[in-house]
Amino acid sequence: MRLSLLLIVLVLLAARVSAVSFESNFDFHASIAGTNVLHPGDKTSVTLLLSCEVTGGSIEYLPVNENTSEILPMLTTAKDVRLEPYASVVEVESEEILVGDLPCGRTIPITIVVDVDEDAMEGSHNLRFDVEYTKMRAEIDAGGNVTLKYVTNQKDSISAEIKIEKKDYDFSVQSVTSDLVAGREGVVTVKIKNTGQKTIYNAVLILNTTPPLKPNPKAMSVYVGDMESGDTATASFKVFVPGGVFLQSYPAELVMIFRTSSGMPAKNSKPLGLKISGKGYFEVEKVSEFLSSAKTVRVEQKVQMPSLSIPAIPQMQQESKTQQVSNIVSIPSRGYLTIRITNTGDPIKDAYASLIFDNPLLVSTSTPYIGDMESGESSNLTFYITSNAPAGSYLGYVIIKYKDDYGDEVVSPKIYVNVDVSANPALSVNAVETSNVGVGLVGDVELSLSGEMDVSNVKLYLLSPDSTITPVSSTAYIDSINEKARFRISVSDDSLAGKHLLYLIESFDTPYAKDLVSVAEFPIYITPKLAAFQVVSIKSDLYPDSTGEVVLEIKNSGNAEIYNTVVMLEVSPPLSIAGTSSISSFIGQSQPGEYFIGTMKPGDVAKAKFRVEVDKDAGEGSYPASVKVKYHDENGYSHTSNSIVVSLEVKQSQPYLIYIALFLALIALIAAGGFVRKRMKEKR
Repeated sequence: MRLSLLLIVLVLLAARVSAVSFESNFDFHASIAGTNVLHPGDKTSVTLLLSCEVTGGSIEYLPVNENTSEILPMLTTAKDVRLEPYASVVEVESEEILVGDLPCGRTIPITIVVDVDEDAMEGSHNLRFDVEYTKMRAEIDAGGNVTLKYVTNQKDSISAEIKIEKKDYDFSVQSVTSDLVAGREGVVTVKIKNTGQKTIYNAVLILNTTPPLKPNPKAMSVYVGDMESGDTATASFKVFVPGGVFLQSYPAELVMIFRTSSGMPAKNSKPLGLKISGKGYFEVEKVSEFLSSAKTVRVEQKVQMPSLSIPAIPQMQQESKTQQVSNIVSIPSRGYLTIRITNTGDPIKDAYASLIFDNPLLVSTSTPYIGDMESGESSNLTFYITSNAPAGSYLGYVIIKYKDDYGDEVVSPKIYVNVDVSANPALSVNAVETSNVGVGLVGDVELSLSGEMDVSNVKLYLLSPDSTITPVSSTAYIDSINEKARFRISVSDDSLAGKHLLYLIESFDTPYAKDLVSVAEFPIYITPKLAAFQVVSIKSDLYPDSTGEVVLEIKNSGNAEIYNTVVMLEVSPPLSIAGTSSISSFIGQSQPGEYFIGTMKPGDVAKAKFRVEVDKDAGEGSYPASVKVKYHDENGYSHTSNSIVVSLEVKQSQPYLIYIALFLALIALIAAGGFVRKRMKEKR
């Protein structure tokens, strides 16, 4: 072996070898700091001393020089050490203990919490752990360069000896039974066992409680006498529980005062948990609820208020009348809470329920009547709630008033419930389609709604906080959210183009409640002033093989004033615009006629006149034509409208025209005959 080591060192120093790797083997050790004695039933912390040592490996042949001395601490450190305890009579609370890096030669104290089984046998036991860690491997190449690599998933195990011994004087609580009910005095029964090694003499048990529980001074201590090791005893105490407490467990302490075998006084205690039940009163379970947040808006317009069930909006009346509103108002929501109440006590009569909130922003507006309830009987109650509160969770309480067997009114303790106010309305607007919604126009708004609730009988009311946007048709009714809601709004000339916010007040029914109200908001886009045109009337006087007149009445139906307006009429064979080249008719191109109008304000109607030639072979009937309008806007930009298709009627030639033509032809023939006869006389 010495020869091999010598050869490795010589070769490394000469830097003529290929890569060589070095790593360590580790062995872990553990012990308990201080006393290692534990007692049955103990739950305490102990300190575990953990260390490791290098037990060999290729590190034995590592040459120590200027290249390797710095990596030696890395090769002798167990990295990322983790302990996993074994299951035993001594249970470690942590499933995995993270230790971290552990250099060999050092001891690290680790504090752990252990729980000793009450029935653990006396004697020596091992507290065992699996050890998982990572170590380093060093690789040295021919040039003396060092490369470090992690070697993971390394395993080992450790154990630390502990001793379990009984205390000289000790006891354990075997069981606790009670019938504690809010508003009454009940009995707590405790069974104990002497778990110590020696006999307890003249033992007295005392029950100490914490508020709100109050022990009865006349029945808060019990004498159990002498108890040998392993003996059991039972003691009962009276405890009063005030009304209105939460139905939960409250801490208490069982104290034993006794004398030892030497006659010295001693004391020991154990913690207890005393559970308060709702027996004798009522149990409440939430079934369903909906309540949305209120909306605060500024309203400055004349509004037509609908007959929705909207509670008390300042300066807004529920009657259907027109009024001027100019105020910052809060639009409350109207929701509900449905609970299932179960009578866990004696039968009651003529009962009714009230829901109360300490927060003034939430008000319950109903007191549902329950009537008579037998023990164990349940009933669903729905409370209507008006909310001006923002989104969040709010605490309220239910009280039940009823009559007992003597006819006296009894009020139950407070039964606390929470109500969640949602930031989302019952019906959300997920799509908005608008038509002709622009500055100075009256247009339509179509809303697509969505929601998770089962709603019906939906009544909708559109509200605008902007005085320049007025709902003309502000109410809508839909059977379900699958239908679209349609409204009509008027936008004044003073409005600004862009996005504006509107509010949708929703009234609806659910399977649990009716006439609920929530408020949604959504944006709409108001388009800027635009020109639009409408052909109001067409008058034409067209006959085959003639030139007639076409008179169009054009209306500026948009919301913008236009300038340098020119109306263009385009026709196609057998019609043509008088004065244009006839060649275009042969090659299938239409020639527009143009008529200058000038300035047109919104709503103005102007006449445009055109001369139209009708081919001699044209038949009687209607022929299509196209009308376009060229204009300049207020900024001087030129625009051309879309084509408006119209029809021009060609009528059949009138008979009197034929007669006139024949008469003229006859006159021409007579005149020609007279001229011929005159010339013949002159020749003679």
